[in-house]
Amino acid sequence: LDVAQWKYAARAIIEFYGTDSTKKNEQLVALADRLIESGNRQDALVVYLAANSLDKVATVWLKEFSSLEQKLQKEKSSLYEAHSECLSEFVERFTVFSKFVGDDTIITNEDLIGKFLEYVNLESASGSFELAYAILESLPASNEEVKMEKQRVLLASGNFGKATTTSNARRTGYGTTANNSIPAGVPQYS
Repeated sequence: LDVAQWKYAARAIIEFYGTDSTKKNEQLVALADRLIESGNRQDALVVYLAANSLDKVATVWLKEFSSLEQKLQKEKSSLYEAHSECLSEFVERFTVFSKFVGDDTIITNEDLIGKFLEYVNLESASGSFELAYAILESLPASNEEVKMEKQRVLLASGNFGKATTTSNARRTGYGTTANNSIPAGVPQYS
């Protein structure tokens, strides 16, 4: 397959596997992988998104994180400022794309979860506990680091005693829980 003809290949995959979304997404991811190998980053990202493969998109962005941070270091007055801006941009970009793909996306990429937890720490350190908790609610509830961070944010915000238990809430997708419970005093963002 000539990857220069990727649009035709993608259209054929979508037409052929129309109702079988699992097979369709597998084939689209394989096509996007070939595009990445050939250096067509932007086209690969489009195909990954068409395949609802946010983990693959995150992998590409995570590889580029340090180079973006180095670029920002030249423009910012401190390393901390460059890192926090780069991290904020990463989380915002990923959040927007996850909404585009849909709320049923489950984050499984440990490196991605790590970046989100780093962002939560950054927001907590600046006193933005509500935002930090909202971000934590979008992460897998079964992850031990996420559970600990939720408790830490609640404790730091003074809402630990008022919290309703969410540890048994089953994560249904990115940004949602089965019972949609959040601690008292922490507003829910939609």
